Amino acid sequence: MDPHDKSRTDTWAKTKGLAEYAETHGALFGRMEMIVVEKQGTAKQTVKRLDVNDPTKMAKARALKGPNELEGLYE
Repeated sequence: MDPHDKSRTDTWAKTKGLAEYAETHGALFGRMEMIVVEKQGTAKQTVKRLDVNDPTKMAKARALKGPNELEGLYE
């Protein structure tokens, strides 16, 4: 699991890179997740996960071309 903040400009590239790693080495792991923590107001946070070892999500993550494409990818 790798926690990240979606507002950082490199989060999409790290998500894509982890998905590419999962394609080659994913069989060695049960799941491989990118995790983002979104702040909602001052006291509330939402944690969203993306299992890049899931074939459908892996394909979507590997196709990322920029930070705006992260929306809807995390659950």
